[in-house]
Amino acid sequence: MKTILKPVEIPLSERFLLKGIIIKKNGSSLAVIENIETKIEDIYQVGDIIAGGEITLIEPTRVVIKNKNEEIPLFFAYGEVSFRGLVLQSSLKENSRIIRMKEALKKVSEASSLSRVRVKPVLSSGKVDGYEISNIPPDPFFEAMGIENGDKIKMVNGALLTSIPKAFEIYRTLKPHSLVEVEIVRDGKPLTLKYKLEE
Repeated sequence: MKTILKPVEIPLSERFLLKGIIIKKNGSSLAVIENIETKIEDIYQVGDIIAGGEITLIEPTRVVIKNKNEEIPLFFAYGEVSFRGLVLQSSLKENSRIIRMKEALKKVSEASSLSRVRVKPVLSSGKVDGYEISNIPPDPFFEAMGIENGDKIKMVNGALLTSIPKAFEIYRTLKPHSLVEVEIVRDGKPLTLKYKLEE
């Protein structure tokens, strides 16, 4: 009689790493989770499916995945991964976020929802005084960026956003490991969004 060996299933907690958490007051918190094998990171929210399990809870220090009636917690790992996650959490109070440039560019190129976003110039005394963003669809990518419908983007790193060519000029100056400050007006009040760029 032959013995049939079944492949050993690797636990979810050993297949994925919790890299960052974005806690939002309205409850729609987000988690950045990396597949250890593929090294691919993605953004998840409660209700999303990952490796056959459903994300049921996102808290400041952990994510809970329900799989086959078992609740599996994901915590921040030690070392660099934990550091990145903590930076993301602590800096959220200052509207600061970490952006990994390669992943962001990939998401932008794949996001069909981007075509629905509207950008129009805001005029002041006949001159362009920034750009208003509208028609942003519900999407974890936009939530992670911190941009909301009606936001008026005025300056990036101190440079006035006066035209589309100017925006591209600013974009070309962005490098990995640099800090970016985006000055916006939201509901009539000035607000600065801070980003740390990583490769």
